Amino acid sequence: MKRLLWIFIAAFPFTTLADTSNSPEKLMDDWLNLEIQKGQLQSSWSQREQNLDQHLALLEIESERLKEALARRTEISGDVDERRSMLLQQQEQLEQEQSNLKAQLEIAWRGVKSLHPRLPPPLHSEWQAQLDQITPDVLNNSEMLERLLALFKMMEEFDGRIALHRGVIPSPLPEQADAVVLVNQIYLGASQGWYVSDDGETYGYGRATPLGWKWWHGVEAEQELGMALKPEAIDQVRRILENPTTADFVALPVKIK
Repeated sequence: MKRLLWIFIAAFPFTTLADTSNSPEKLMDDWLNLEIQKGQLQSSWSQREQNLDQHLALLEIESERLKEALARRTEISGDVDERRSMLLQQQEQLEQEQSNLKAQLEIAWRGVKSLHPRLPPPLHSEWQAQLDQITPDVLNNSEMLERLLALFKMMEEFDGRIALHRGVIPSPLPEQADAVVLVNQIYLGASQGWYVSDDGETYGYGRATPLGWKWWHGVEAEQELGMALKPEAIDQVRRILENPTTADFVALPVKIK
């Protein structure tokens, strides 16, 4: 290199030594600076490339996590949609069942209203007290069902026993049409009944008819039954019910149809 430079100088002997902008030393310094800068750039790029690779790797990991989270969310969303669909089906089924129950309750309510006049007077009065508290337009299905079941339970209990009741009936005497008579009433379930006054003068037979509960008095009762009805037999049943230890066989006529 020195040889070349010396040759260069020898070829141009008139160049002034003061102009050093293109001197070999300056060119060498520039070249070295370029090499240093190149090395710095390569080192900086290498470090930056490494950082970028690390950042890219982190982004890929984060991307995988997001994909997994999205997959889980999609799965959860699918489960939620399936659960929502199931709940909607159950709701529709419940609404249909409620609608069917309401229709059945309306039928039962009409049956109760139709049956009420045909009940024996004591049970009729008990039902009336309950019916006064039943308002189908206000009560929900559960409340309506509870009230109706209570009525049917009362009837079932009354129908399953022989009941003794002391009450009043309209006087059978034409001249006492507006009067009432206190009598002892005996009911065989909810369909048959007899009554007798304390003095045995007033007696009769009653039963449920399509038009409601009806009493027949004295001779009319015997005609309705088609056989004799003795007030002594009715009174004997009363005494047995009041004192079961005196139980005995007593025949009382009934009418099935």
